Amino acid sequence: MKELLCFLRPKNTAEKAVFCSLFTFYGTIAAYLVFTTNIIDNKDLLFNLYFGFDTQNFVSSFFSFHSTSHLRDVAHPVFRILMIPVILIAVAMDFLFGFKVKVLFLTLFTSILVSCSLMFIFRYLISFLHIGLKRACLLICIAAFFSTNLILSFSPESFPVSLFLLTFVFVYSSFRIREKGSVPFFHFFLLALLTGGTTITNSIKCCIPDWFSDLSMKKKITRTAYVALMLTGVFLMVYFVVNTGFFYFKGVDEVYIPWTDMFDQYSLYSGVYASVPILYNGYAEMILSNFLGSPVLFAEFIYIPVFNTIGFPEINLLPYAHIWQYFVICFILATFVIALFKRFKNRFFIMLIFSFTVDLVIHVVFCFGLCEAFIYGAHWIFVVPMIWGWIYSENTGRKEKLFWDVTFVALGFIIILNNSIKMLDFIQFAQQHYPV
Repeated sequence: MKELLCFLRPKNTAEKAVFCSLFTFYGTIAAYLVFTTNIIDNKDLLFNLYFGFDTQNFVSSFFSFHSTSHLRDVAHPVFRILMIPVILIAVAMDFLFGFKVKVLFLTLFTSILVSCSLMFIFRYLISFLHIGLKRACLLICIAAFFSTNLILSFSPESFPVSLFLLTFVFVYSSFRIREKGSVPFFHFFLLALLTGGTTITNSIKCCIPDWFSDLSMKKKITRTAYVALMLTGVFLMVYFVVNTGFFYFKGVDEVYIPWTDMFDQYSLYSGVYASVPILYNGYAEMILSNFLGSPVLFAEFIYIPVFNTIGFPEINLLPYAHIWQYFVICFILATFVIALFKRFKNRFFIMLIFSFTVDLVIHVVFCFGLCEAFIYGAHWIFVVPMIWGWIYSENTGRKEKLFWDVTFVALGFIIILNNSIKMLDFIQFAQQHYPV
């Protein structure tokens, strides 16, 4: 446990500088939105004011003791329990200083999570891949302006916690396997419990690093089976204990069957949108623009009334309208392919590709959440700067590195400029329609 806690802390001055710079940047955006708008904490409408996020519901209900409904969530089986310390602080902030201070605390908490996630990636680029300080800063700067990271930095939800945990799992596991051959079983189970308990589909990803350790195949299978059984037992215990009211001493009117809820959620989020994509010219455009594009590069915004409401506009994303936007996303995918050809024999690189493949299978093959891939499918975003780092690593020649330097500077300029303009549009929308 001490080893995990030590890995959480910044290791040197460079990491401290990266974390402080990112937190200052994200925290400023978060604080500005909190005190000039109520789009994050609107009390009149609890759902879907921006990009399908339910931050209003989380702020008003989840981070309080007024509701137990969040405990009965098959997608986030133990998230509320894991967040009890944060909930206690949030409730105290609300009681002592008022609701807005509570919201500020929660948004700054998410800013810290996103900043830490990028700090771990920075450590991976510097200390694991040894690509150099300037190039690592370049890649982190680009990643900091990914649309997912910008939005998550002020959105109190489960997604920022998932992003933080996924990044930690893959960075920590890479270092631990390279240095000592494997991850201790307790660490393996604990990280799988935390990550899978926050978002259940990420349980699979936590098993990936163990399969690239130095352990025998028999031991890998055994460890994975034990973790799967233990997680299933813990999640089912939480479901049924909560259902009978033992946790919050509040009973329910009906028996809760978690796997029924799972199938209901799958049907809801993989139905009509997958077979008849709304606003999209076919399934391929939906994948390219919504699943692969939106997490990195904002598309044009659309303003529509929230379902069954009048006077509550929602901001969401249209398909890409310009060829250059598709070119940017195709180029990013091309960097994955180039890196794969260069490093396909490296187990630590393939580990990242497997993580990305899990998301492809869940969201593209099985279509789960493809209708709102910005929040359901963007759990692969953390691997992008790490894969870019592999392009620079090891036997890359001087001219090739110079080519990639120029390429990533140009790519970064496009992403930063586009997403900065869109963030200003988002802030203007929030101030116009949801002022304090």
